[in-house]
Amino acid sequence: MPNDYDVCNRRGTCVGKDECECDPGYKGSQCQFVINPEYLCLGYDGTDEEVCYGRGNCIDDECESGFIGFYCDIVVQCYGFDVFDPRVCSGHGLCLRSDYCSCRGNWIGDNCEVLISD
Repeated sequence: MPNDYDVCNRRGTCVGKDECECDPGYKGSQCQFVINPEYLCLGYDGTDEEVCYGRGNCIDDECESGFIGFYCDIVVQCYGFDVFDPRVCSGHGLCLRSDYCSCRGNWIGDNCEVLISD
């Protein structure tokens, strides 16, 4: 019965037939597992693949390359192009953070758009 005092081990809410939504700090089909507090990330298990939208590691507090933000949900862009776009930094450098290109070879400029001769 969904309103039973012991449903979801008193650590969550019944949200459907045989389905618990666990309180922060608990996981499992019946909220039977306690998550180590040092691994909590916004109330969720920081070791879960879906934490940070699958684009970072909450435990290390780092996002994968190309993403920033608390949830690793903001795509880094350089002058209007995603960090992964082949046109980023005019195709002659790497976008290291928003609107900051590290140019390769003899390319210079904010967007690596100028070729200098030797």
